[in-house]
Amino acid sequence: MKRAVGTTLIVLFCTCMLWGQGAMGNVKTVAGMGYDSKEKLYTYDEYNTMGVHQVSKGTVSGDTWTWTNDSDFGGKTIKGRFILKELSPKSYTFKYEISDDGNAWTDVMEGKSTKVEEKSAK
Repeated sequence: MKRAVGTTLIVLFCTCMLWGQGAMGNVKTVAGMGYDSKEKLYTYDEYNTMGVHQVSKGTVSGDTWTWTNDSDFGGKTIKGRFILKELSPKSYTFKYEISDDGNAWTDVMEGKSTKVEEKSAK
């Protein structure tokens, strides 16, 4: 996706395939990201091999992306919030929080990502 400065917005739809391994074994995920011009929100739809379908909605304010979602855990709705702050074109910080009421948030994970230059093959 690309954001343009001013009144023009150029939107691309992006699909992702992810593979991971965790405490419950291997997980494969397919996801799509786009922009909903009616709601004026970014959208993220994810499906994985554990039978989970996750829908998130995102907004951008300056250098900060905020994604929110609701998940069902044993019949109880838990709110999720993922915040990504761009530090530079090659670096960002992120945090994922959960809440059962949307007011008090608990950190689940946080970190920093930095793109490393690829070494050329000799």
